[in-house]
Amino acid sequence: MPVFSYVAKNFKGETKSGELEAADKITLVQELRKDGFVLTFAEELVKKPPRFAALGKSFNFLQRISLPDKMMFCRNISVLVGAGVALNRSLEILAKETEKDKFKRIILTVSERIRAGKSFSDSLEEFPDVFDELFTGMVRVGETGGNLEEVLKLLALHYEKENDLRGKVVGALVYPAVVVGVMLLIGALMMIFVIPKLTKIFEDMNASLPLTTQLIITISNIMANYALFVLAGFGVLVYLLRIFSKTVSGQRIFHEFFLRAPVLGTIVKKVNSARMSRILSSLIEAGVPMVRSLEIAARTLSNYYFRTSLVTASQEVQKGKPLSETLALYPNVYPVLITQMIQVGEESGKLSDILKKIADFYEEEVTSLTKNLASVIEPLLMVLIGGAVGFFAVSMIQPLYSLVSQVQ
Repeated sequence: MPVFSYVAKNFKGETKSGELEAADKITLVQELRKDGFVLTFAEELVKKPPRFAALGKSFNFLQRISLPDKMMFCRNISVLVGAGVALNRSLEILAKETEKDKFKRIILTVSERIRAGKSFSDSLEEFPDVFDELFTGMVRVGETGGNLEEVLKLLALHYEKENDLRGKVVGALVYPAVVVGVMLLIGALMMIFVIPKLTKIFEDMNASLPLTTQLIITISNIMANYALFVLAGFGVLVYLLRIFSKTVSGQRIFHEFFLRAPVLGTIVKKVNSARMSRILSSLIEAGVPMVRSLEIAARTLSNYYFRTSLVTASQEVQKGKPLSETLALYPNVYPVLITQMIQVGEESGKLSDILKKIADFYEEEVTSLTKNLASVIEPLLMVLIGGAVGFFAVSMIQPLYSLVSQVQ
């Protein structure tokens, strides 16, 4: 409740002032009247924002709407709509409970659009960065079919499964990424601070150095003398690679590498197979036509080869060809298990249920694989670290040992 700064007087002429919490000025007058005072002045105190709050608000555009945010949004909206609360009123209630200012503004804007006569799905389409085509497509079907509550529950379940799957993959890759990152950092520090001291010893003794030692010294000189240029060049290289990875040619190269890479390729295939099956299952169960479902799924998946296969499948299914027959043309992308189970689903008329079972199966496979990933990667990391240490030892320590032997 707001806090008011007030001044009041009683019938004896005594003055009373201070601060009092009240719902509004009328309530404040009533509270003071109980004590025999008449309000003469009142002003609502504006709460000072926390320190750096203004700075934080200026970066609201950087706030990311995560999968858990979308999951809770769908779940809460479905509960409110199911309870009979009007959609725009449900959105206003959710906006008050949302902590992220960016998401709060989006929800309130959607509520205003609905109040102005726009449909829920059309209002969501104004924010494609937050509500993708999968989200808006399923909501549109729910609005048309009158089962918006059930569709929102399906979306909440979809985002929950998606978040779990992503969390398992990211969690499994954090360990090797940290180890490799620390190794590179230590290597860079040695190149900048340690190697130059050893180089000076070699120069003072006018020693004849092996080719590998000369290579390390050259790299060390470049890094020590042109550190800023090296960092800038590395940053530009990463930026260019990132731009190239967004082009069609770049996606073909990088995504094929991810599919063929040891260990990583297996994870990529199973994750994309699980996502593809889960998305198609949710869309079909919500009542989205098959061709439209394939088009939406193609735009939702990240891997170029999975996207291409679904685009082709949507075109062939529109011509009357079975989905399983089209996907069987991509044996390097889809395992035989997927095409056979989809064929069973098409023949039995239970394709949505079969796709859900495929998604569950591959999600469990990813869970099992990520749990054992550390035991698989640790030997590879040990070999990598051992090789780097061995190369450094042979290149730098051996010449030093030879010099000490000559002196003796």
